[in-house]
Amino acid sequence: MNNSAANFVKSYLNKKNINSLKKITNIKYLIILIVATISIIAVYYFLRPTFFDYNTNKKIIEKKVSEYLKINSSIKGDISFSLFPSPRIIVKNLEAKFGNSKDKPVIFDETNFIIAISKLSSIKEIKINKFNVNKQKNKNTSRTIKKIY
Repeated sequence: MNNSAANFVKSYLNKKNINSLKKITNIKYLIILIVATISIIAVYYFLRPTFFDYNTNKKIIEKKVSEYLKINSSIKGDISFSLFPSPRIIVKNLEAKFGNSKDKPVIFDETNFIIAISKLSSIKEIKINKFNVNKQKNKNTSRTIKKIY
């Protein structure tokens, strides 16, 4: 039995043309393959955060935002991710409490938290680098503004 199977495999391999394999392993094809592989891995790495479910992990992001801003904050709106012009988490209706809990909180309509490119593997590893405020109308009292400055 073993001899007949081994003979079958040997005869099958002898029939295959190994010269076609040499043509495929040309240096030009190897460079194209390496560049294509690296670009697919990079695209996967940068697009991976778009598939995270930010709204169900709102508590983790609230904690990261509070640690970065060093104030008590809560997210009342939606959370989304944007890759361009840099990877960022977009938070709508961010409530920030400066000072005492008696003061009215500052509500930011839309905030962008620019995140580190090297920490895109999971929501728990995301590191915030910068904080930008967009589309903000000043609705705050003068007491709250004085505490900010």
